[in-house]
Amino acid sequence: MKFELKVKQWIDSVHLRAESHEGSEIRPEDSVSAAGSRQSRSSSNLSTKQLKTKQALAHLKMQQLRQKQELLRQEEVMKLKRQILEAQYEVQQADLQMKMLEEEDAVFSYSPTVPAGSKPCTEEMMDMQSHINRKTVSRK
Repeated sequence: MKFELKVKQWIDSVHLRAESHEGSEIRPEDSVSAAGSRQSRSSSNLSTKQLKTKQALAHLKMQQLRQKQELLRQEEVMKLKRQILEAQYEVQQADLQMKMLEEEDAVFSYSPTVPAGSKPCTEEMMDMQSHINRKTVSRK
């Protein structure tokens, strides 16, 4: 019975304190758990903003990588085109050199037909020169 009496006194004292604090009741939003909830909501908002920022940056990076890849692809295509042009130039240069050599050979291998009984032009000129030389020597 002593125990029951102590419990009853304790319950009565709690009721009295509750009645005296009726105007200054603790509201649920004032509790420590509610303060943590407010903080977690603001940190949740902050982390949402951070995630959205990270997401936007990732999209930007992906766009830049695509542009870089396209530029590298275009650069490679231009290099290949330049190599083809250089090779075409070499072929044209070789063709021109060949044509020039063929024309040069044609000029040097040209031998006009000499009528029978006459000397080629160069021999006639040599004979004339030697004849002139003999006349000049005999006059002296």
